[in-house]
Amino acid sequence: MNKEQLIKEAIESWCLYGHTINKAFDFNDFLIESKPLENVLHSNSEEKISQFISYVKSQIELLEEK
Repeated sequence: MNKEQLIKEAIESWCLYGHTINKAFDFNDFLIESKPLENVLHSNSEEKISQFISYVKSQIELLEEK
């Protein structure tokens, strides 16, 4: 996956994570902090972005099990 695709996937994963938090806890349009996403994107490291995506997806899976 090229870097542009990694960045796009990181953003999409983070947005999905926010939606999953809203659904899991019945929040009404709760907005998650964007700083973790911004930090990993500013790292300019494909490895860190990939790790971030994996972590966020694992958290989404945990919340969907609730």
